[in-house]
Amino acid sequence: MPYTKNDYPSAFKNFDEPKKLKAVEITNQLLADGYDKDEAIPIAISQAKEWTNQASAKEKKDMIDISSKTLDKSPSTDSRPELTDHAVDILPDGNQWQVKTRGAKQASDVFDIKEDAIVRGKTIAKNKRTSLVIHREDGTIERTHSYKDA
Repeated sequence: MPYTKNDYPSAFKNFDEPKKLKAVEITNQLLADGYDKDEAIPIAISQAKEWTNQASAKEKKDMIDISSKTLDKSPSTDSRPELTDHAVDILPDGNQWQVKTRGAKQASDVFDIKEDAIVRGKTIAKNKRTSLVIHREDGTIERTHSYKDA
């Protein structure tokens, strides 16, 4: 079952708000990518702690603002474990950038700034131990990173 800002694993209960919300976001993405709950939660805790240590005050505030809008909705339950090994693409979408697992029906995330999409895509690719494929605005491949041995 996907988590929300008010319904989350007890392991997150003592986190400050931005870290808790980041952990919920990461956990939901890992679950959607086919991870088992027992694997997803420790990974999310580790990554949320790392993010909190590196995030600026603005990024933390943005996490609270964005999460208030997105984590109130029930995330999709259309988990597709068969996509776990597929590469993660950073694709242009008009004036925005999509983070999309190859073969997925829809993007997991959409960002206004390409670098934000790359950061999210890198997190997903590392968790799935797959490749990150970054595209240019014209759709051609700019560069590829492999996280298969990460």
